Amino acid sequence: MKITDKIKYTNDNRAYIIQKSKINNKIYLTKRYGKIKKCEYCNELFFTSNSEIERGFGSFCNTKCARMERFNPNWKGGKTKSNKYKLIKKHNHPNANSIGYISEHRLVMEGFLGRYLKQKEVVHHIDSNPSNNDLNNLKLFKNQAEHRQYDTIYNHIRGIVHYHQNLIKETK
Repeated sequence: MKITDKIKYTNDNRAYIIQKSKINNKIYLTKRYGKIKKCEYCNELFFTSNSEIERGFGSFCNTKCARMERFNPNWKGGKTKSNKYKLIKKHNHPNANSIGYISEHRLVMEGFLGRYLKQKEVVHHIDSNPSNNDLNNLKLFKNQAEHRQYDTIYNHIRGIVHYHQNLIKETK
């Protein structure tokens, strides 16, 4: 039974509920006056007491709704970091993780291409800085194998250049 089913009204149309309280092993019935409100998160109707409203509460039907995203004081606009990658909150994105986040570099590449990326496609950071999501710093690969092949060749060339730079330093 919902809390709204327990609501009664006085002759002057004020809403109240009868609440049981246990004090020193005695049960007391008390009237709590208040209002029926709509939860700011889930839009469910609920009863909130006048004292809760006066104290600045009474906007949510339960603590779960009160802790949700944009109403949480720790909410940072749907942006966070995980494993050095920037994540953006996109609930309805087909490739979002279980809590609704997707990597920013994948969103940037999707914006450029004008389509969703396939699950197997890999976005590579050219300068190896996962925080640099500038389009000029991103390269798209069809799959992980193609990305690994590129990375192997790139690292091999970088190793040769580093080796020759060290030889030049030693001869000076």
